[in-house]
Amino acid sequence: AASDVYKRQPQGRFDSFTVQYKDRDGQPQVVPVEGPQRSAVITSLDPGRKYKFVLYGFVGKKRHGPLVAEAKICE
Repeated sequence: AASDVYKRQPQGRFDSFTVQYKDRDGQPQVVPVEGPQRSAVITSLDPGRKYKFVLYGFVGKKRHGPLVAEAKICE
């Protein structure tokens, strides 16, 4: 299973983003979203499980956020 995580760009410009979540084993994962990209596809998610995704925006090295979203993966 996979989940599309879309980000709405807040006011201002960001150089990049990261999406953080915990995998099926409870290990933290970080998915970089670089430059002009506005979405990320996260694979290997377990159907029927609820995940929390945490999004941070970056301008240079300065981190902004978080924006938190929860999603249950459909079977």
